[in-house]
Amino acid sequence: MEPAGMVFDIQRFSLHDGPGIRTLVFLKGCPLSCLWCCNPESQAVYPQIGYDRQKCISCNICMEACPFDAVSVDEQGQRRFAVKVCAECPDQPCADACPTGAIERFGRKMRVVEVVDRVRRDELFYRKSGGGVTLSGGEPLSQPEFSSAILRECKKLGYSTAVETCGYGRGEDLDRLAEVSDLFLFDIKHLDGEKHARFTGVDTGLILENFAHLSDRHSKIIIRVPLIPGFNNDRHTLEGISDFARQNHISDIHLLPYHRLGRSKYDRLSMPYAIEDVPRLTDGEIEEARRIVEEKGVRVILRG
Repeated sequence: MEPAGMVFDIQRFSLHDGPGIRTLVFLKGCPLSCLWCCNPESQAVYPQIGYDRQKCISCNICMEACPFDAVSVDEQGQRRFAVKVCAECPDQPCADACPTGAIERFGRKMRVVEVVDRVRRDELFYRKSGGGVTLSGGEPLSQPEFSSAILRECKKLGYSTAVETCGYGRGEDLDRLAEVSDLFLFDIKHLDGEKHARFTGVDTGLILENFAHLSDRHSKIIIRVPLIPGFNNDRHTLEGISDFARQNHISDIHLLPYHRLGRSKYDRLSMPYAIEDVPRLTDGEIEEARRIVEEKGVRVILRG
């Protein structure tokens, strides 16, 4: 049987997640819960409903459309959704019924052929630019069978394939993806296990073990570092990651400065945003981080 998986977005014309013009397939489900995550809808592997209070006109159409009585109204007049019930709802008709777009779906089940059909729409751009398809998330290792099947079909079509990963998953699943991937964009957020756990929910043991395993067998890996104030933008941490890159024969590091573009999603998902008071990095701080890494002999590319 053809594998199916949970996808929350397919983004076309990406220029920053592998060579050439690319299509990004965002998969749901991630074993980490990074405090700065800009895609909080990616963390749960099941479908979710997002609710924008500012757009709601209290028309109650969503309540009428729901076949499971999973929508209620709290004391402040705001709609509440029964998360477990909504996750099992196959169509989530409340989202279609809402006249103002206050309700949105995060995630839907797709078959491999459906994903590939979407990806093939931009085949001309891949051919012209040397681009292709990048699996992102969430975490592709959280849906290994689905991920490897998508990549395998893309390879058959001659597309460049890439995987963005936090590296937290089974080694055998990483091997499966490596067989059908031309490039890995591998997050190294911190080398200190205790601090990594406080900010992401897991320590570094399995991540670094998988990185070592992958670097022994895969020739093209780029390290990505989400640059977070107060977490990993200090000289000691950046020098350590740079030394780690050189020790593993990695020539490129992508720095991804912290931003708040996903902040509103937390409200729509009724999730707390734990680093509300963390400021954005200044241009000077970003440039200092770049200099620290480059002084170690590693090429730096800044990504937005």
